[in-house]
Amino acid sequence: MKKILILFMLLMAITSSCFAASINEEFENTNVEQVKHGIVKAINMFSTKTNLVEKDNNTIVLFNVVDTVDKDNKFMYRDKKDIICELVQKGNNVELKLSNRYERIYADGTNEFEEYDNVKELQAVLNSIKRLFFDSYIYGISSSREIKDNGVIINVVEKSPAAKAGIKIGDCLISINGKSIVDNFEDFNMGLMIDMFSSEPATFVVVQDGEEKTIEVTPDKIDAIGLK
Repeated sequence: MKKILILFMLLMAITSSCFAASINEEFENTNVEQVKHGIVKAINMFSTKTNLVEKDNNTIVLFNVVDTVDKDNKFMYRDKKDIICELVQKGNNVELKLSNRYERIYADGTNEFEEYDNVKELQAVLNSIKRLFFDSYIYGISSSREIKDNGVIINVVEKSPAAKAGIKIGDCLISINGKSIVDNFEDFNMGLMIDMFSSEPATFVVVQDGEEKTIEVTPDKIDAIGLK
């Protein structure tokens, strides 16, 4: 039994290593330099907390750092989370691969590396980059991050598709396309519950003035931002 348990643990470790989080996207009729420029622009536009370094001609690393100090404000260690952007030219197209890595750097200069699987974080970054190259679609709803009962209180942009469909500021959003907001709260706040590159209508269930309503909303198209 002990041998079986050890074998199972080794298998799990190997499997985790083989399936570390990564996602790919192909950009048509472009080159590596244009996609690199798109990555830099997207990070500057959509993320104020992310730093960026160009590792080589085909790799850009996006990173966040958090320092931990002791009670005397003496540095103990730094947590560094990387998103590694690797670009490969394939004819007239560029393949972008995003993967992530965690590093802890101690005061004595030693460090530890660890793969961590955060596909949602990678997808959110990829969506920011894709908005420069592809048309996207918006509904005009955002989270107040205030959970109430089995939903979340929402903000609604004036004259947005959601507002025109009858959804109001302060409504309690219960679900989108049948998926619970509370059960998928992180996805909702990261903008991942709806495909922002699809023009398909979405079905919202809200509680408005004490009454539960099902409202279909067709999004507005936002032209690709472009690289200039």
